[in-house]
Amino acid sequence: MKRFLITTARFHRRQAFSLVEILIVIMIIGILAAIAIPKLANASQLTKENATKADLRLLRGQIGVYKSQHDVNPGYPHGDLAQPPTAATAFAQLLQYTDMAGNTSATGSATYKWGPYFIQIPVNPVNGNSDWKILSPSDPFTADGTTGWMYEPLSGAIKANVVGNDSAGHAYTDY
Repeated sequence: MKRFLITTARFHRRQAFSLVEILIVIMIIGILAAIAIPKLANASQLTKENATKADLRLLRGQIGVYKSQHDVNPGYPHGDLAQPPTAATAFAQLLQYTDMAGNTSATGSATYKWGPYFIQIPVNPVNGNSDWKILSPSDPFTADGTTGWMYEPLSGAIKANVVGNDSAGHAYTDY
């Protein structure tokens, strides 16, 4: 009986961790966090860069589909190259149904049989903007960060409007 009490007493004395054990665990967690947090922060930036590339592929693809169906890129009112292109016209033509001339309708019909090409215009993941800066054919693609995308309707070229370089040192406008 005495032996049972001694064993039980030893067992009850060892119910908590010592201060040294707790400090060692905290140090290990701190070291792991110091290694993992910068990698996670970099992963977030890489995700934004890859999402930007994917959005540009999608935008370029849908602009190409629009042109193949209308013989002109989106942005020109009524498909008339003599009229100045606007972002509002391009958005309407990409987000609604269109006829052969690029006129828009909220509903599809036998006349308005093409589109919509997007449910919504993609937001640039790096700067959070979805609007477009319309460029003329002579304008350079110089990023100023004021819009999400830069679009030149005559050629159909579209680029990210983000100033600076990505994590690999490439300019965002080179995507």
